[in-house]
Amino acid sequence: MDDDVTAHLRATVQTLDNFLFQYEPLREMHWRVPPGSSLAGDDARTDPYQVSHSAQHAIQAAVDHLHCLRSSLTQYEDTERMTLLLYSYGSSTLLRGALENSARAVWLLAPTSRYERIRRRLALQNDDNRNHHNLRQLAADANTLRPTATGAALPEPRSEQDLYQDLVDRLLAAGGPHNDPRELKKALRFPGYAEVVREAGRHLPGRIRNSAGASVDTSSYLEWVRRACSALAHGDLKGSLAQLNREVQAIDGDLTSLRLTGSPGELHTRTELTWRAVSTATALYAQRSQPPH
Repeated sequence: MDDDVTAHLRATVQTLDNFLFQYEPLREMHWRVPPGSSLAGDDARTDPYQVSHSAQHAIQAAVDHLHCLRSSLTQYEDTERMTLLLYSYGSSTLLRGALENSARAVWLLAPTSRYERIRRRLALQNDDNRNHHNLRQLAADANTLRPTATGAALPEPRSEQDLYQDLVDRLLAAGGPHNDPRELKKALRFPGYAEVVREAGRHLPGRIRNSAGASVDTSSYLEWVRRACSALAHGDLKGSLAQLNREVQAIDGDLTSLRLTGSPGELHTRTELTWRAVSTATALYAQRSQPPH
């Protein structure tokens, strides 16, 4: 492994170490929701779908992915020596998970309007309900639903319509659009991760530079990184050829054999950007958890 690759990998590990060191002591403090805080008010209006619980879950999932990335990069480590390993595809899968989860927490917590925070939380729940229903249906089709400890069948879940109506009632109580089913349906639609990540990018502080050092539009760049990581996570051919380092191994007529390896510089840049997204999410959680003065 040449010096440049080693330097980038060490910088990536150091970025992760710095963030994880800062995150641990903050976690216990941040998860508290004092009475009178903005989050306490949000939670009271969304119970049992608390805004704070959803944000905690997203942040913890993001940090778990970063912990896993840190572990994957080091094959061996002691006080004097560190053996590093560069993955071509797996690191991007972990970064995508960290980026999407942290962006979801930012998207959920960033609005200054309580109604908008409540609306987004309920839209998330609507999407979660739909996904869980589909997953349960697939499990039933595959005959993989597990029985309870007593051997009895699992209780029948509430219908999709009942769950949806429950969310509608909560949205109306929070000030949602009355007497307009189409607007209610629109308000309870989760927009998808492309929009969520783009919006999260608007709340990241400071200027963002790409791996070439050029200043970029943060919103677009964050979504580009997500899509780039997704391309590698899925093993897309064009995405792999565009992003990975290529070394010609052999040429036989029209057939060229390539050795594809990960880009340590790009990995470092994307890790730092993801770290900033998670940090923004934790800062917003702390802000919304502030008790009244």
